[in-house]
Amino acid sequence: MNLDFKPFDLLGNVYKNGNIFFHPTTDQLYSTINNKIKVFDLKDNISSIMPFTSNFNIVKFTLSPSGRLAFIIDCLGRGFLVNTSKGVSLAQLKLTKHVGDVKFSPCSKYIAIAFDGKIEVFLLNKVTFDSFNAWIRTTSLTISTNKMTTLNWSDDGELIIAGGEDKKFVVFRPRKEICTDFKRNIPYRLIDAHKGSIVNCFFLKNSYDCLTIDDRGLLSLWKSNKAFGKLDEKDGEEEKVTFVFYERKKKMNINDSASVARNVECTSATFHSKNNILVTSFSNGAIVFHEIPTFSLIQSLKVGDVSVKSVAFNKDGDWLGIASGGGSLGQVAVWEWQSECYIMNQQSHTHIISCVKYSPCGSLLATGGMDGKVKVWDGRSGNCLITFTEHKSSITGICWSEGGNVVLSSSLDGVVRAHDMKRYRNFRTFKCPDQTQLHGVITDATSDLVISMAKDEYKIYIWAMNTGNLVDVISGHSSRLSGISFFGNNLASVSWDKTLRITNIVDNGSEVISLNDEALDVSYSPCGKILAVLTFNSTITLYDTHNSSIMGIIETKYDVDSGRGAFETIKKETSQRNKTFEFIEFSPDSNLIIAGGNTNHICIYSVKDRILLKKLQMTINFSFDGVMSDINYKQLSEFGNLDFFEMSSDEDEDDYGKKKKMALAGSKISDKSERSYKPTMRANAISFSPTARCFAIANTEGVLIYSLDRYEKFDPFLLETTVTPQIIIQLLNTKDFCKALIMSLKLNDNSFIIRSLLETPIEDVKFVTQQMPYLYAEKLLNWIAINWKKVTKSHIEYVYNFMDNLILNHFQNFKNNARSILPSINALVQEIAHQRKLYIDVGKKNKSSIEYLLTVRRKNKFRNLPKEIDMPKSFGNVVRTYDEELKFIEQIGPCEYKIKKGFVPNMNVEGRFYLNDKIKAHMLGEIEMCCKRGNIGGYIPAVKQIANVAGLPGIIGNSIGLPDMHSGYGFAIGNVAAFDAESGEGVISPGGVGFDINCGVRLIRTNLFEKDVKPVKEELTQALFDHIPVGVGSKGIIPIGISDFEECLEIGMDWTLREGYSWAEDKEHCEEFGRMIQADATKVTTRAKKRGLPQLGTLGAGNHYGEVQVVDEIYDKYAAKKMGIEDVGQVVIMIHCGSRGLGHEVASNCLTSMVKSMSRDGIHINDTQLACARINSPEGQEYLKSMAAAANFAWVNRSCITFCVRQAFAKTFNCTPDDLDMNVVYDVCHNIAKFEEHIVNGRPKMLCVHRKGATRALPPHHPLVPVDYQLTGQPVMIGGSMGTCSYVACGTEKGMEATFGTTCHGAGRAMGRSKSRKTISFEDVLEQLKEKGISIRVASPKLVMEEAPESYKNVTDVINTCHEAGLSKKTFKLRPIAVIKG
Repeated sequence: MNLDFKPFDLLGNVYKNGNIFFHPTTDQLYSTINNKIKVFDLKDNISSIMPFTSNFNIVKFTLSPSGRLAFIIDCLGRGFLVNTSKGVSLAQLKLTKHVGDVKFSPCSKYIAIAFDGKIEVFLLNKVTFDSFNAWIRTTSLTISTNKMTTLNWSDDGELIIAGGEDKKFVVFRPRKEICTDFKRNIPYRLIDAHKGSIVNCFFLKNSYDCLTIDDRGLLSLWKSNKAFGKLDEKDGEEEKVTFVFYERKKKMNINDSASVARNVECTSATFHSKNNILVTSFSNGAIVFHEIPTFSLIQSLKVGDVSVKSVAFNKDGDWLGIASGGGSLGQVAVWEWQSECYIMNQQSHTHIISCVKYSPCGSLLATGGMDGKVKVWDGRSGNCLITFTEHKSSITGICWSEGGNVVLSSSLDGVVRAHDMKRYRNFRTFKCPDQTQLHGVITDATSDLVISMAKDEYKIYIWAMNTGNLVDVISGHSSRLSGISFFGNNLASVSWDKTLRITNIVDNGSEVISLNDEALDVSYSPCGKILAVLTFNSTITLYDTHNSSIMGIIETKYDVDSGRGAFETIKKETSQRNKTFEFIEFSPDSNLIIAGGNTNHICIYSVKDRILLKKLQMTINFSFDGVMSDINYKQLSEFGNLDFFEMSSDEDEDDYGKKKKMALAGSKISDKSERSYKPTMRANAISFSPTARCFAIANTEGVLIYSLDRYEKFDPFLLETTVTPQIIIQLLNTKDFCKALIMSLKLNDNSFIIRSLLETPIEDVKFVTQQMPYLYAEKLLNWIAINWKKVTKSHIEYVYNFMDNLILNHFQNFKNNARSILPSINALVQEIAHQRKLYIDVGKKNKSSIEYLLTVRRKNKFRNLPKEIDMPKSFGNVVRTYDEELKFIEQIGPCEYKIKKGFVPNMNVEGRFYLNDKIKAHMLGEIEMCCKRGNIGGYIPAVKQIANVAGLPGIIGNSIGLPDMHSGYGFAIGNVAAFDAESGEGVISPGGVGFDINCGVRLIRTNLFEKDVKPVKEELTQALFDHIPVGVGSKGIIPIGISDFEECLEIGMDWTLREGYSWAEDKEHCEEFGRMIQADATKVTTRAKKRGLPQLGTLGAGNHYGEVQVVDEIYDKYAAKKMGIEDVGQVVIMIHCGSRGLGHEVASNCLTSMVKSMSRDGIHINDTQLACARINSPEGQEYLKSMAAAANFAWVNRSCITFCVRQAFAKTFNCTPDDLDMNVVYDVCHNIAKFEEHIVNGRPKMLCVHRKGATRALPPHHPLVPVDYQLTGQPVMIGGSMGTCSYVACGTEKGMEATFGTTCHGAGRAMGRSKSRKTISFEDVLEQLKEKGISIRVASPKLVMEEAPESYKNVTDVINTCHEAGLSKKTFKLRPIAVIKG
């Protein structure tokens, strides 16, 4: 049994004191926390603590240029030279308590230390044979009687610049040789030019010019008279060597430059010499970036209201580490100043952490503090994922639901709160009948019940998770409750009344067991066979749960070993009697039990043998009380213990333990009004990870993680004399891989195990795993779980294959020994889940590149085909010249063109499309490019796709293309086609609807005008961006469960109306009244629902947008007035979005099933992307029902966004949405297939009309047009490209006859997205929008380029074509003033 637990990480506390520092060669950030140094690996997203710890709080820390050595100084002035990779102290140096700064030389051979009023330089790598002193002092220079606070080396290591509290700075040349006479003069230049203490000073890159900054914000640039590297050159005719002189070339007050008040103190500064960027920080939380030597202001930001203590650049200068607050307000952030975003931003609990619990999967930890906050941490990275702040008082208990989706927390405010880990919200609150304080919370195995105890009322409350109702109250104890535990149907509770009560919550039966002392805690083992009770006499009693008999007793009295408090006046023996462990916890395999409490020690006991196995000391930091084994008798005087008295008025003395620390008798928490206090080290809670390889302790310092995976060491297994490295190599050479792997496991040498594992040929893996004895199979499984990152770094597929065979061949033995391998299985599941997420993210980021490469490959495949050879079936045509193609296209009207049969094979009807002269060239240009050799691949021209649709079975009339048409999947975007729904010949095709089902546009009017919005335009834009989730991966803020979500899919806007997210008028002004009645949620796959559930109420990315627009022109005043538009300048909001990922999943799933059904039904198509099914076939009906569900989701989505828009406007204008008359004008979709009755050959006929990128436009008096618009016709919203304009039109009778009541939907793309990103500049687009007075907020900068106006056709040309062709009539024009996009 491996019990070599070592401290691995510290959570809940990110910064306490001292400085932060980036590793010189990697992306690791070091932060000081009391006597520990925490390491944030920003590249691998892992955090840990350095193995080295001091006996007192650390105040200064630096790394050598290579990063191999660290120099650490504690508050007593002791310096430690530490090997960073091993965490071992190599040498110690005693200094004074007032150390200001320490820096390694660029060559790492010397170290300079500023303390008191002097600077000393030490040579590190010169130790004589007759000396045991590792520190060879070469220079000692006394500058001032005040403290020296900062120093830095020049790039060549020849000069040192230093400054201090005396407002002066000095430049001197340190000696490099061993010196015996320190009284010999050292050349230096002392300059007095500041009015405040020097905060920092720097040399410029490869120069002796320098910068100085004082605490009043004065920045000075000093020019030297010596060229870099030429200090020894002789000057002038006298040929004398003079020391460097300085002249001030420039000065500036940073406070004025950054608009910071003059009375705000500058606290820290850092300079990246390679990029010439200076960063200064202030006591009000402000941080300012300047370019040197021009002193130009680059950027400023504010990280809060607390003082910034330390700032540091990473090696490349693109990340800035920020440490602010300190103490309980500690915060560490990493700011990427070029993109202006946080790489990391972590904050400590502001009070002691009272409870901690691992999630069931072991990847997350939840903590609760006395600050009333619940935080959830990533156990791998150490980052806080979410903070819940709903509680009003201290957190007393925390637990997870069985699936890890819910975190429950109890508090002294008398409630238990349930927090949803999917949407990060408090979704349920459990209250007691009477006001009381709750302590501890647990749940049953199915997470149906929530249980908490009121200690002072002696009652236990049980609530139902689903409803939040109180279902039972258990009483019976006669004194304060101290612990509860649950297993199966049995609830165990203990109390100070010296009883253990076991209550069956199903039949209400109860068993009472008398104890020999007051009980402090109770815990069921994970296997449920043992119940452990901890009593005040330091005894752990183990009960058999089957018959309630005592299995054994563990005496812990002599293991408590609590430290002596500084203010204890009673004898040590008497003090020990009053201290005991206060809580216990079983390990996941039920073999160990761990105890902790009012002591600095944690003890691990064997359940089986009932003996102490391991005793761990949480800290050796004597800056905490209760760590020393006895009081310091030197502090006893005739006046009493000197620790009671304040010995210094200096604020900096806080770290030295000289402040007043007296507290009230019996109080555990010091008074915050005191200038300083010395907290007592104790454990408050403990939690074992399900993997059993680590556990977490919530103590005074934070959450300390102990792990078995901290160190690697030689640990052989069944070692024999015949097992040697040479034998293993010999076996590998003779191809005996099974035996080599077994011997490597015996030797337990990682390098040989990895070699033996990876050298096994993949075809021999099955044989090796079959021949391996189970003993070694289990050992190998455990080893892979521990070393997963190493073995899967570059051989992931091979290792997965090996694991597959290992489990397949030994699954029965693994099942029989589940308890022993369960921790390893949990660890593997955790690592695989993390790896899966990593690869999914990589795949998403590279999706476009992969599609491009596949397209190029497809082009190359057909590059050399002769002209007369038919192209693949998916193109549905033959290669012809451009002139030959034009013979099939005939103009039959001013804006109308006909596509003759024969343009592509198997055309059942002719094609029609509408163009004017301005956009004709673009459409025909697509055909010309397709006819050129070497341009085959990707989507075929839109005109060809319209012709291919004309070849589908059951098509009626014509296949129609509208002016905004461009290539799409299957159908062109802007394509309309109607199919016979009566005869059974008609088909339904997902390609005719699109992947974004019911993508549509909603227009909301207001009674505001441009003059009302203009003063608050930026504020309004930001409010909309904050209220509406946008971008890829965005998650909605609408609280909804899976049952409600399925209702959304079936009843559409009726759900939003019921829940209060929409108004009754909204539904009246929505196509299909916001609901397709044939929707069936059961036809939507679980995967689709999982994608759609978190996306409800989100705008998405791509061409989806929300715009605040102004009425620019009115063409039909009567129709405009009917829509609520009174005059030019009126403000409206346009929302464009669809069914997000749910619609995509519905279309993808149905396409797969339709491809199989086509051969069965004898359907032949020109393009495989036109996969379809007969309308009445099972596949067709399934798609129609699932498509309707996705359409309902889209209407609900736009309604939820409307709710967010109304809230943003209400917040900005400080009035209700009703006061602003924020009614929906109309909501219309342009990606849909619907059953409609049209006149065909003089008689009404039921058709299935496919509209893809085309908008329904019904004429006046049509029965489906809302009552308000019966005289005008159905409103049609036609969105333009970003930064141009949009239009609102009305349907016409001619459009009803010519295009089945359909018009265009937007401008239509003129340039592909990838081409837009290559040819359009992000900055140019923003500049154009700024010139037009358009505010913009965008989640992804690349979308600005993709959606630039140049990427689209002119929307005015498109709408004019429809207007001239009589398909719709223009009503009014809209101009954008604010845009939000994904």
